[in-house]
Amino acid sequence: MNLKRLSKLAIIVVVFLSLASQNVRAQNESGWRPMKEGTSMWFDSTKSMFQVQYPIIRNIPPLSMSMPFDVLLSYVYLDSICRLGSYKDASDMIKGWNVMNDTLRNAAKYMYKMVDYNPIIFTQYESQTSLLWKMPFKVPLEEFRSKLSRKYQELVQPANEKNAVYSLLESDYILRIKVLAIDSIPNKLAQGRYNRYRVKAEILDTLKGKVLQTNEFNPMVMQQQSGQTSTSYYTYFQYIPMNYFSIDELSSDGRENYPYETKDSAFLRSPDEFQMYIGQEAIVFLDHGNHFVDHQYDYYDLGMSYDLSNNALPIINGQVRDVNHIWSTNLLMNYADWETRFLQLRGKILTGAY
Repeated sequence: MNLKRLSKLAIIVVVFLSLASQNVRAQNESGWRPMKEGTSMWFDSTKSMFQVQYPIIRNIPPLSMSMPFDVLLSYVYLDSICRLGSYKDASDMIKGWNVMNDTLRNAAKYMYKMVDYNPIIFTQYESQTSLLWKMPFKVPLEEFRSKLSRKYQELVQPANEKNAVYSLLESDYILRIKVLAIDSIPNKLAQGRYNRYRVKAEILDTLKGKVLQTNEFNPMVMQQQSGQTSTSYYTYFQYIPMNYFSIDELSSDGRENYPYETKDSAFLRSPDEFQMYIGQEAIVFLDHGNHFVDHQYDYYDLGMSYDLSNNALPIINGQVRDVNHIWSTNLLMNYADWETRFLQLRGKILTGAY
């Protein structure tokens, strides 16, 4: 067979079929997940709060003809690593890197592209590699991605860009938002000791994460403004008061990786408790956590994370405030200047400039 005469699509089909033929047990063509009810991961009324709900992915890896070619090829390549690799070998390899190399640069680049293209299906595929660990997946993607991001962060130069780059790699969504409403419920996962909060927000700018969950506000709401028709997008996300906390509360491992000592007063309810307010504008860094399942759906808490730019950066009178100097040495930057900085650092990841 002369591969030079095959189209790119034909090459993908050949590679994917060779992978799929190894083990078809990872497919969910029926839209039904054969899993025993009542396990710790099973979603029921004792866990139900503000989770996002996604129908299970039917194909694993979740390939689609609408994907950009490099994203599709990345899924094929990543799937082969997760099925055929060894978690110990992968971990040992990453641990042994002490300088930035092309393997790490390319892994970060294409991982970023896959997440940015569709954070929902990437997260669900990532979860499937853990649910089906050892049969057929040998490498759980969530841990593999985390180790790659931490190693990339460790080796990035200049050092003052490390934490911003980690936020770029590990966030599922980076959004400029305006808070419209906040709801709360006792946190069932913490026996009701504190509340979990859900923010309804207007999306003013999408920086990472091109696909959002469809809800009653999406895919679009048309508004008439001064005779002009504009499109507004909305989303939900969560936080808990412990999104801000004393560094002394962290385990030794967490303390080692936690770089943010300053809490922004824009998000403080008390000396250590995080809170957002109606009307507030901010850049939020969101990821999916607390995965639960039933036969037909995946459930996640989509919320802010303390290690991703310390949850959020407030925008006050059009200026981004960065009290921990994560993105620059400036305390305040006009949003346009901050976005330019964001695009610069993202570009360095995508071009392999680090």
